[in-house]
Amino acid sequence: MWSLGLKQFLPFIITIVTILLTDLLIGVGIGLLLSAYFIIQNNFKAEYKITTSIQQGISHYYIKLNTNVTFLNKVNLRKSLDQIEEYSVLTIDGSECNFIDYDIVEAISEYENKAKDRHIEVHLKGIKKVKIMAVH
Repeated sequence: MWSLGLKQFLPFIITIVTILLTDLLIGVGIGLLLSAYFIIQNNFKAEYKITTSIQQGISHYYIKLNTNVTFLNKVNLRKSLDQIEEYSVLTIDGSECNFIDYDIVEAISEYENKAKDRHIEVHLKGIKKVKIMAVH
């Protein structure tokens, strides 16, 4: 377990120590909670990367989505999308994603509708559009 790294070793060793100090059920419960903490912490990391360039006086933004983008990244993605300047070009690339949560696809589709009002040209790669029934 040590060779897999601290994030694997720490829940393992704490589970073993807790089992030895209390009982099996409490030890396994503590180990599961600690493992869930590390999973959630890892998912809160930015699952996208934004690069900016200027071509012929127009700002071009490129957002590359990583392998798994979950609902936990929705707020940060929306904030990043709101920072994009008017009269620019935005490309969102999800072509290499294994999983894009529906909430993320919905947020992107919602933004695409709003971007027209701000004169932002949006291009999607590997992301299916969804119909937005209501804005909330």
